Amino acid sequence: MSEFPLHNPADYLSAFTGDGINFEETTGPGLDIRAIPLSAGALQDGIPWAYDHVFSPFCRLYYARHGDMFIKNDRRTYRVPENGFLLIPAEYNFHCASSGSVEHLWIHFSIQPPWLEGFKRPVVNTGDSASRELAEKLWKLLARSSFPNPGIHLVKALLHLLFSGLKLSAVSPIPPQFQNAFHIINEHLHEPLSVKELARKVGYSPEHLSHLFRKHLKQSPSDFIRKARIHEAARRLAYTDDTIEAIADDLCFANRHHLSRVFKAVINEPPAAFRNRIRNRGQ
Repeated sequence: MSEFPLHNPADYLSAFTGDGINFEETTGPGLDIRAIPLSAGALQDGIPWAYDHVFSPFCRLYYARHGDMFIKNDRRTYRVPENGFLLIPAEYNFHCASSGSVEHLWIHFSIQPPWLEGFKRPVVNTGDSASRELAEKLWKLLARSSFPNPGIHLVKALLHLLFSGLKLSAVSPIPPQFQNAFHIINEHLHEPLSVKELARKVGYSPEHLSHLFRKHLKQSPSDFIRKARIHEAARRLAYTDDTIEAIADDLCFANRHHLSRVFKAVINEPPAAFRNRIRNRGQ
């Protein structure tokens, strides 16, 4: 005979009881750490860390386990605190260097929404005991593992933990109906998508959709779609062995030369050079 009291099944007809806090309503749209692209690695002591003109469509996280690490551009220098973190937004051009050898953890990732307030330049975070303990655990796992994606939940947990402590607002004045446009674009990277068709799917007129893109993102819908395709091309160049011709064809570019021309305009270097830099430098 059961030691636990039996309840009426009707008590469980609704998964939401009304108790607790509805976080979505309280905080607005949450931060989405996208699984693709998402990669992480551990650089061990003895390997120099010095590269010029680092630039990619991915956001980056560096955790300095040991050693003096810093990045700089034409205006500022950002030092990675020892046992601390540096978060770098996508499409940020910088040089990185170290004083002597370093041990560090790096993570490449993308975030949504793309208009995250307060994350337009690198952010230094000394972290706390929880984030440092998580980073240390992840570094040890990555340093000894050859498995392609070990600890993916640890990676996401660390990113969410750091962003939650930075008090960067993910709330945007952009209407939820307009936010759906980004999901539709990501779902249609491999097939033609006109501004007229995107507007129809979102529920706006093409003119109003174009107005919202220019108001909130300072670019046209066509430019945003083109850049989204280039970001996906960059992911595949970095993390797959797909040929440039195959990537161009799959992402609706006329040919390899068309992809190369647009890629260089967005990423500041040709696709082949980008692939070689990302793979050979281990940044």
